[in-house]
Amino acid sequence: MAASEHTTRTGPKPRHPSFASITSAVFTARRTIPDSSSLPLLQRTLHDASMMIETPRIRLRFWLDSDREAFAAMHADADVMHDLGGPIGQNASNMKFDRYLRVWREHGFGRWIVETRDGAFLGYAGAMPSRVGHPIGPHAEIGWRLVRPAWGQGYATEAAQAALKDAFSRAGLNEVLAYTADGNLRSQAVMVRLHMQRDPSRDFTLDHDGVKAWRGLVWVTRNGV
Repeated sequence: MAASEHTTRTGPKPRHPSFASITSAVFTARRTIPDSSSLPLLQRTLHDASMMIETPRIRLRFWLDSDREAFAAMHADADVMHDLGGPIGQNASNMKFDRYLRVWREHGFGRWIVETRDGAFLGYAGAMPSRVGHPIGPHAEIGWRLVRPAWGQGYATEAAQAALKDAFSRAGLNEVLAYTADGNLRSQAVMVRLHMQRDPSRDFTLDHDGVKAWRGLVWVTRNGV
């Protein structure tokens, strides 16, 4: 998918500005990601569930409370969660869901819900600020997770390309990292298709979503690459 094929829509009668009309002043001069607590806020009026990114096959949109069930079912799948230590329960899934919502409210960019053009839930993808105290310092990180039936169809690459375009053009980021476990060859293949570059100097170990001493291998891409 070429980046030029991505479009951003706000519904037939938007009550708020489209992504294209977001003033650049909201994200003025952000060259790298500072400490998460100092990231600028997206204007509250722009947090609107009608806003979305469309590609020929999929939509990336904001989170709705009705997405919780499908989100939890995805995280209960052992294959989907293999790289993060196995399935998680409803409570842990809800905490993750709420964290993604909070990131959007506080920073104006984050993970998107990914669905087909006819509304079937596929998973999530998007760039978001790193957690405070991350071992390699403040940064933006793109991630994705899709339901098992969606694997092998290019959806992860298509969604990540659209999300990266938004992160660079709308959110004003200059650099985005991605990381994954050593054995997660599927995600590593997506990173290659996104033209991300391996950066072993930033590899790290941390306790991640309940997994002790999770080892992250780091890739990087920059605006204009």
